[in-house]
Amino acid sequence: MRRAGRTGVVVHALIRTPSQGVTFKQTSVWVSRDRDTTGRVSAHSRRPKWLELPPGRHSLGFHAARITSSSDFERSFALERGQILVAICFPIQPWTIFGKSPSTDRWYLGVV
Repeated sequence: MRRAGRTGVVVHALIRTPSQGVTFKQTSVWVSRDRDTTGRVSAHSRRPKWLELPPGRHSLGFHAARITSSSDFERSFALERGQILVAICFPIQPWTIFGKSPSTDRWYLGVV
């Protein structure tokens, strides 16, 4: 995307839980702009998501949700033409054999 000169957000999450479950509310993370939900990553759709944005200042919401809790925060970013905001989340997840879950949702944000 960067080589093509596009401007926007890449959203990704490190979700270890399986896609099968007894509830529809699996762990998921997403970014919202102007109250529109976009770029949702979940156990059912693990690939990074792309959100095209025009250059300029944008107020974005960052969300993580699971069966028992959720977290949200908002940040404002100024993106110039060709810049990409990378948003990666390591959300709270149930225990798995692959390791311990963080005690809070961890977001890593950076503009490249």
